[in-house]
Amino acid sequence: ERIPSGCRLLHASGMRLATTEPGGETREQLRCEAIRRIRLLSMQSYFVLERDRQQNSHPDGTSVYDQHCKRRISMSQDYENPKAAHLLSEIKDIAKRAGSIMLSASVDDKSVMSKDGHANFVTLYDEKVQAFLIAALSDVLPEAHFVGEEDGQEVFLPEFETGYTFVIDPIDGTSNFMKAYRPGVTSIALLQNGKPYLGVIYQPYSEQMFYAQKGAGAFENGKPLLPVETPLKDCLVGMGTSPYYGEEISRSALEIGLWYLNRSIDIRRTGSACYDLCMVASGRTGLFYEPRLCLWDYAAGCCIVEEAGGKVTDMYGNPLTYRGKTSLCAAASGVSKEDYLPPRQMVK
Repeated sequence: ERIPSGCRLLHASGMRLATTEPGGETREQLRCEAIRRIRLLSMQSYFVLERDRQQNSHPDGTSVYDQHCKRRISMSQDYENPKAAHLLSEIKDIAKRAGSIMLSASVDDKSVMSKDGHANFVTLYDEKVQAFLIAALSDVLPEAHFVGEEDGQEVFLPEFETGYTFVIDPIDGTSNFMKAYRPGVTSIALLQNGKPYLGVIYQPYSEQMFYAQKGAGAFENGKPLLPVETPLKDCLVGMGTSPYYGEEISRSALEIGLWYLNRSIDIRRTGSACYDLCMVASGRTGLFYEPRLCLWDYAAGCCIVEEAGGKVTDMYGNPLTYRGKTSLCAAASGVSKEDYLPPRQMVK
């Protein structure tokens, strides 16, 4: 269906967003142009409003906000590519459908099995959701490889270095799920040539959809997630105890928690690393750490944190390789270098 030339699409404020050219345009073309203009206008306005308010500076003299806004204004071509936008939309829809499977579970039908490690469980629904995700995502991107928690596949294979690889955690927070103790999320990361390209995390109990595309920003339920400049002393800190990997690592996690407690408002533990990373990206916490995580625990969440202007490394300050197990520290941009990482000798 084509719209006649000369028609205008207006924002609620009356601002013109797009005008059809001679010959007319389809509704989809007009919608895409309007969305593009809204994003650019909002980013430019944000750049102007926040530029002078923030004092944290980069070596070149520009603020964190300046850097973030400039990067967003020079958005990647992929972001405006309808194919990429369609792919992200499809993955978000699949995550929602996976959440519906979680919500359909009753207390009596969560059959529980044990995996290697202390208190490491898998339920019938972990396997059911993962089977659904693999089938649905294969329809969307047939050429993609898969790494999934319930496959037991922890080795990053050479073929994952090129092309697309989905990294999925069907229910992150299985122990929470078993006890009806929320949150529990579905996490889907898409790696492109071994690096995060898309990240989608859905919390069905509160209907929170977090998502990001590399170079194109992060969002929660359609709202942009922007850099948070709050110092750690005014933030909550999220932690994970890595209970599957032995007492020494869990003890280290708790000792590090005390170190952060003395530098922040308080400590929180949700039982879902994926969700904890979203809390950093959205500014609800200032930092999250855990001494040991698998690829499916952090791939999507780290994509979202970085696209929201935050930083992610291992707990020694090294860049993540996205090849398997690692320690992890993620923080909002306002957390100082001195408060970001604990002393090296505390990390196990």
